[in-house]
Amino acid sequence: MKEETGTLRRLDLVVGDLMKELAAICHIYDMDIMQAGHNTLDKLIYEERSFPTTELDRSI
Repeated sequence: MKEETGTLRRLDLVVGDLMKELAAICHIYDMDIMQAGHNTLDKLIYEERSFPTTELDRSI
C-alpha cells in the first residue's frame, strides 16, 4: 500500500486499482469462456445437421 516514494496511498485508490486489475482478469477469462461456448454450440449444430435424429430431420 506504499508508493515507491514510501508514502502511504489512500485506501480508496488502492481498492480502485485492485478492482481495475480484477476486471481486466475477468474480461480475459470471460472471452475464453465465450469462445468455448461458441465452439460447443457450433459443434452441436454441425452434429445435428450431420446425424439427423428424427423422422422429420431425415426427410430434409
